[in-house]
Amino acid sequence: MNAFAEVAAATAFSFLRSGSRPEDYVVAASFMGLSALGIADRNSVAGVVRAYATLKNPELPNVPKLLAGARLVFEDGAPDVVVHPRDRDAWGRLCRLITLGKNRTEKGDCRLNFEDLLQWSEGLLAVVMPPARPGAETRKALEALHEARQGSVWLGADMPRRGDDARRLGALKSLAARIGAPLLATNQPLYHAPDRRPLQDVVTCIRQGLSIEAAGRCWK
Repeated sequence: MNAFAEVAAATAFSFLRSGSRPEDYVVAASFMGLSALGIADRNSVAGVVRAYATLKNPELPNVPKLLAGARLVFEDGAPDVVVHPRDRDAWGRLCRLITLGKNRTEKGDCRLNFEDLLQWSEGLLAVVMPPARPGAETRKALEALHEARQGSVWLGADMPRRGDDARRLGALKSLAARIGAPLLATNQPLYHAPDRRPLQDVVTCIRQGLSIEAAGRCWK
């Protein structure tokens, strides 16, 4: 099997942010030979159930390890953090954390602050997901999590293909070394196969309130 494990796959349960279902990812990961697949939806663990059920499909050529987690999105300017529980107790804490955020607002939304994660972080493996141009907020979040959960925190590194990837990766590498939290490679996939790109474009336009024409060209 492929030693690479994707830890930050967003599914259709990240409302209007993904063009693929959890079961699509599991099948794709199986045929790609990935060693593990992390489902990490936006302030939600809803996609994990379908992903787990798909693992029982006898037609899968390989069965990847399922990493059940969530992508925590905060209101206070902190970068997103992907978390995966180590054990059942940590899973319970993650669910309570998300419930806390949902109880603060109307149905369908979730309001979390970075301090909430620090209070409920025991047993969670955390990957800080830097924005396109990481700054002071990314450094502060990484430092705080590393201090609270040393040995269980990583800095996510992807390749946005925006022309400055080498410079951005160098900055992330320097930040990770300075704080002592290792880099962790992720693709942050929004869909499981290239043919889902048109659907992804459509749901993105709906979320942004734009037409396809106004958003720009879809390269093939």
